[in-house]
Amino acid sequence: MSDNNQIETCNPEYLTADIMQSLCQYQISHLNREINDFLVLNRASDQCLFTTCPKCHESVDHFKRGGYTYAVDCNGSRVRKKVLLKCPICGHRFTTGYGQLVFYSHASEGVWIKVIKDTISGVPIAETAAEINRHVSTVFRMRHKFLSFIELLNEETSISKPCEADEKYINECHKGLVEAAVNDKQRTVTIKKKEKTMKGISHQKVCMETIIERQGVSYAEAINTSRPLKDKLLKACSHIEPGTYVWTDDNQGYVNVLKELGCPHKELKSGTSINQIDHLNTVNNLHSQIDEKIRRYRIVSSIYINRYAALFTLQQKCIGMDLQEIALKVVQWLRKRTQFFRVSDMRRKIFDDPYIMAVRSRCLPWRTIRSYKMAGYAIIHER
Repeated sequence: MSDNNQIETCNPEYLTADIMQSLCQYQISHLNREINDFLVLNRASDQCLFTTCPKCHESVDHFKRGGYTYAVDCNGSRVRKKVLLKCPICGHRFTTGYGQLVFYSHASEGVWIKVIKDTISGVPIAETAAEINRHVSTVFRMRHKFLSFIELLNEETSISKPCEADEKYINECHKGLVEAAVNDKQRTVTIKKKEKTMKGISHQKVCMETIIERQGVSYAEAINTSRPLKDKLLKACSHIEPGTYVWTDDNQGYVNVLKELGCPHKELKSGTSINQIDHLNTVNNLHSQIDEKIRRYRIVSSIYINRYAALFTLQQKCIGMDLQEIALKVVQWLRKRTQFFRVSDMRRKIFDDPYIMAVRSRCLPWRTIRSYKMAGYAIIHER
């Protein structure tokens, strides 16, 4: 279907004669509209819709056919593989999966759908790897490639209805790493004693700013460690449209930020009595859901926290929906976006906070420490 907004004619042939006799006319029309919406959704999730050329970035209404890609089979003959599209302006040719999840991937689209479903439903990576017959590290990279796309969806979130804003503090974590110092002269590896988590708000806490409409749309982003900085808070609150009423706690950082954005707000100080209108129950419920999900993941590494924050908001937005329906809607949205994710992107500074990155730079993975031990280094644990 060339136009997703086109509504396909849907008649009562989907219903049997006996069922039609027991239904009113408006009920039959409602069922027809539902079936038509499902058909449109399925077809939209099966097509890549490019509106701009990936080479010249010009808006294009219709791309031309640009031939096919070819491969050599086991018999030495050439066989057609993928369809190529051609830009009518610059003549650049590209595949229909350019910049999609399947780009630079040997996995089929069905495997990717399985990864998407398991990621949204919180299935462990080891179980997904066993079901699709892939290595755990491969599924880990596939999951993070999908999460990097979901970050784009989170950044496009716009809060336009009355909402609540509050911070969520999560303990700093470098999962799979340990702080250690290597002394090549003495051939020792000293594993540092893990610091106790300080009580209250400190640099050991990652501040996640969360904003949620009372209708359900939410936005979450880890902005820095300790208390939120004004410029970071302004960036997070910029997803609130001007004129939107906001309820906040007694954090004074919201006063100037929301005033600058033109958003009226009410400050609910600690000890203030709440009622059916003035409360922060919605955002506190979101924080409880985030706590539960992080416990299921056995804590989330601090540098990946924003990817999982985007996943949490997606899960919250799709509460009550069928998993297959969520996957179709996510795939439909992904068809309209392009992003290039490579294995090297796993190691870049995803959450760029000086304290987090400084601590992480002093850490080593356990497999590296085991390799030192096998090479004859003495492993010393600080007390």
